[in-house]
Amino acid sequence: MSILGKVHKVAGWYWGEKINLKPDAKRMSTISAEIASAVLETCIKLRSPDDFRETMNSICKDIRDLCDSEHCCILLMDTEKRACSVLCEAFSENTKLLPMETYVDDAFYDIADSWKGTIAGSNCLIVKNAHDMEVVKERNPIWFESITSAGGKNIALFPLEFKGELLGYMWAINFGTSAVDTIKETLELTTFILASELYSYRMMDKLHVLSSTDMLTGVMNRNEMNNYIDALTKSTTKKLSVSCLTI
Repeated sequence: MSILGKVHKVAGWYWGEKINLKPDAKRMSTISAEIASAVLETCIKLRSPDDFRETMNSICKDIRDLCDSEHCCILLMDTEKRACSVLCEAFSENTKLLPMETYVDDAFYDIADSWKGTIAGSNCLIVKNAHDMEVVKERNPIWFESITSAGGKNIALFPLEFKGELLGYMWAINFGTSAVDTIKETLELTTFILASELYSYRMMDKLHVLSSTDMLTGVMNRNEMNNYIDALTKSTTKKLSVSCLTI
């Protein structure tokens, strides 16, 4: 373990074995049957024909259950627009925690942007107790205030990165601390898979915009109009009268 890793272990932080974001295929594939089953279930759900967001909501709920956490969330980050958006989240029953949409505004991007420096090059950050929270307070007081004011007592935070691009973060708040090792190993592998899927989803979304929108005016182009008309003609719902105006 590096000197940096030893320092953070003494401070109460839980880091990966190496201060390195590059995936180690051999280490990540040497997992228990329980973890393999959980990750395999995620992979199968990602291949389902369901709506992408519905699938991610289901996966988010599974992760919350596995962590025995009060809240689990996947937050997407757009570095070009400096904006954040909530992809999915799941809550435990009778929780008093509020939805992330309550906090995500124009200023929240700066808080999320600070997490990379707080993680300091590791592949995750797991803050287990009040002592660890004091370390967060020292390193990132604004984030500490954000967590604690929202009702967070501990947090497991994992960056979602693919091909060197930060796509967002996944976290579990107020998780069960009795299975920290299992949580870390499972989420480390799960976020690796999810990051790849999110990257593909984002690329497909960009390609859809390019193929359907006139870049000069921002208006839907002929290709999108044809797709819309085809969808209307194939619709099984009540037929509607449609008119078209060309200029």
